[in-house]
Amino acid sequence: MIKEIIEDLLEIKKYKSKLFDSWKDNITYEIITDSWDNFIVQEILWKKTKKNLLFIDEVTSFINNNNKIIFAEKYKQNRFIIHKWKLYQLMKKINWKTIHEKDINISIIKNTAKYIASFHNEINNFDCSNYEEINYYKKMHSYRLEIEKLIINNTSIKINDIFSKMNIIAINLIENKKLPKWIIHWDPSFKNYLINEKQNIVWLIDYDMLSVNNYLWDLADLIRSYMKSEVFNRKEFEILINSYNSVRKLSDLENKELKNYCKMMILDTWFRYLLNSFEVSNQKNLLWDKNDSISKAERCLWEIKKLEGFYS
Repeated sequence: MIKEIIEDLLEIKKYKSKLFDSWKDNITYEIITDSWDNFIVQEILWKKTKKNLLFIDEVTSFINNNNKIIFAEKYKQNRFIIHKWKLYQLMKKINWKTIHEKDINISIIKNTAKYIASFHNEINNFDCSNYEEINYYKKMHSYRLEIEKLIINNTSIKINDIFSKMNIIAINLIENKKLPKWIIHWDPSFKNYLINEKQNIVWLIDYDMLSVNNYLWDLADLIRSYMKSEVFNRKEFEILINSYNSVRKLSDLENKELKNYCKMMILDTWFRYLLNSFEVSNQKNLLWDKNDSISKAERCLWEIKKLEGFYS
């Protein structure tokens, strides 16, 4: 299918393609041409409405008009194309590398926090009144309730024990409807920031889940992504929050709710892992390899305990 897009639609005959196996959410190729006009072709696996695609295109174009933040620029006039009922995104290629866990340091933590805060500041000027229904809301309680049904006939003591402990934490956690809603990235974990050789951030990727919700979800997801790192402890957590506040100051209500949103974000991820261990699950957005899903879900409890330590 990629071959048809490159050769038939774009009329490029001489090129090489490279598959990125680290991009789990979509199927992504780098296209290397003879003229070195390299670009990215990405098959979007999540279904999108026309309005959703317009929303993404308008938001990314709006952001790319300033110098503080950069989303991937479109390669041709149209960012998205549909070919044989499949959706593809075409983006320009620049020199970058994905942030890996081994790259995490104080500078990376500061810069990613400032970057997402800058996005929140800039996007505040975008009129999202026509897009308020676009929201890939977190499904923590949906996952929790599905496991609750599946676990009735499950004899695994370990799964039952993990779920029981996670359930006690999750059951009373809810979103605060008083928090203002605006446009959020929805998946700003550190792996979605691309850096150059000087560790400066040059791109923010995986923005196809852009939503209208409150900013705490983005901050909580960034924190969640760092939790498994051994170098991310209370000091680094405080540096992250201070760095975010240096660009966009959290309100008193946001400060009060941040801990709960971090818990919900952690549990949303780890309920998915636990649900992934049930062969009968019909969820389509679960997490890859089933072999270690139980042990990964168990790590949730460790991350919650670590988070509690930041607030003690």
